[in-house]
Amino acid sequence: YELLFKKQPTAGHRLRHHAFALAGFVASYIAISYFFTFNPIYNLILSSVIGFLIIIYQRRDLAVHAWYGGVSFALLYTVFGMFFINLVPEGGLVFGTPSQLSNITVLNFPLEEILYAFSFGIMWAPMYEYWKGYRLKRA
Repeated sequence: YELLFKKQPTAGHRLRHHAFALAGFVASYIAISYFFTFNPIYNLILSSVIGFLIIIYQRRDLAVHAWYGGVSFALLYTVFGMFFINLVPEGGLVFGTPSQLSNITVLNFPLEEILYAFSFGIMWAPMYEYWKGYRLKRA
């Protein structure tokens, strides 16, 4: 995002609760794991969305950065995942067998894998600026 849109992180107002999103991600992952027994990929998707919502609640200025990060990581992950599955079919998927997933695919790639990549991207793309309290300004 920063390279594509020529944005530069600059020192900004540092939040006191800059670790809250990461703590929310970990706490929600543990809580969901405790109460539900579904495939871990669904837990990671939900926990990443919770982390993203915490970041956006505290730093609305990072919303665009997060969305671009989610889309770009999902595209990159899907391309490399499809390449890997075609290269090593017996290598399997990151989060188990297709029978544990919904069997919905996009170009023969599991939808859950794409949703995981998107949710991971929307939380982690703005994490550095969120953690450091940086603002993004035109370079």
